[in-house]
Amino acid sequence: MNIQSIVITNAIGIALIIVLQICSHLSRQKRSISDQLFTGMLFIVASCCLNESISFLVDGINTVPARILGEFSNTWCYFFNISFSFLWCLYVDYRLYHSKKRLYTTFRPLLILTVILLVIILGNLFGHYLFYLDKDNVYHRKPSAYLFFVLPVAYILSSTVNVFLCRRKHTVDFFPIWAFLTPFLFGCFFQAMIYGVSLAWCSTAIGLTALHMCTQNELVFKDPLTHIFNRLYLNTVLRTGQWNRRNPFSGIMIDVDDFKYINDTFGHSKGDLALCDVASILSDNIPSDAVCIRFAGDEFILLLRTTVQSQMEEVMNCIQNAVTAFNATAVRPFTLSLSMGCGIFRPGQSTQDSFLEEIDKNMYINKSIRHASNTLRDRRHH
Repeated sequence: MNIQSIVITNAIGIALIIVLQICSHLSRQKRSISDQLFTGMLFIVASCCLNESISFLVDGINTVPARILGEFSNTWCYFFNISFSFLWCLYVDYRLYHSKKRLYTTFRPLLILTVILLVIILGNLFGHYLFYLDKDNVYHRKPSAYLFFVLPVAYILSSTVNVFLCRRKHTVDFFPIWAFLTPFLFGCFFQAMIYGVSLAWCSTAIGLTALHMCTQNELVFKDPLTHIFNRLYLNTVLRTGQWNRRNPFSGIMIDVDDFKYINDTFGHSKGDLALCDVASILSDNIPSDAVCIRFAGDEFILLLRTTVQSQMEEVMNCIQNAVTAFNATAVRPFTLSLSMGCGIFRPGQSTQDSFLEEIDKNMYINKSIRHASNTLRDRRHH
């Protein structure tokens, strides 16, 4: 590719990112972790398209400013390769499991490795063991540089494995990863093999655009307030009978105690905040293969892949402990309290109505017991 083709290709990538940013503004929420990660990836891709164009424009121009631009622009290309692939791993995992707690625990080793790699890349400014600029300011790769093409691809392929493992557990597929992988791998392969070809970042922009378009189907099954699954998702998986591959599974009905009091006393905005807090607590304190659903109003349902009573009780205890910890640390005018009841869905025996009636009945039994024992606390935060 000549320099005009390189600039035009990267300009197309930047244009795609700008259009995607504008078109997705309404559907993406700044407070959502997955949307923050997606925005970060968009910024990196646009920056790399611009940065790579600069590195090619100054290549072979033997002036001091051009040499400085060449050193830093090529360094940042490597730097962003690793940064983008790390954000992609986080993004995929959160889209699949919706758990901040899982991100903190599962990806800590990968974070450490990523930081080490970024330090190594920055060290090339002094050691030139990845690439160097000759006396004419022409860029040359060293063999070790290919490691920093292979590693980002390895990161992204590992996230692909994560997707397929998750698909074995979930039946409704909202993450068509091949929409991203096909153009991404194509661009990376040719750019790694042939110096002078600039396809990787434009191809990445195309992949992110295709992925965003495909994942809009998920919005139909998401609650716009809490960003967890909604009742339509529950109806779909129960009606088809395919959740957990037609094996028995369990559910937990959860009700926010005295939610009307929170709304009436502190206003509906604080009521919405309470619902978001509950959704966050549930998402962060359930097994990674469980699903959290906002059923209606202040009622939530968890679908679990176990039918063992002790394991269901363990999940409920974990949630209650998390609520206690939240009330002790959160700056809120109210305290949260949850009533819970569980039951088992047996394909071929249970119906959607009988399953929901069972867990709802058990939840109200739990609420009645707690009312009788005066364990429901005042909704005001002390």
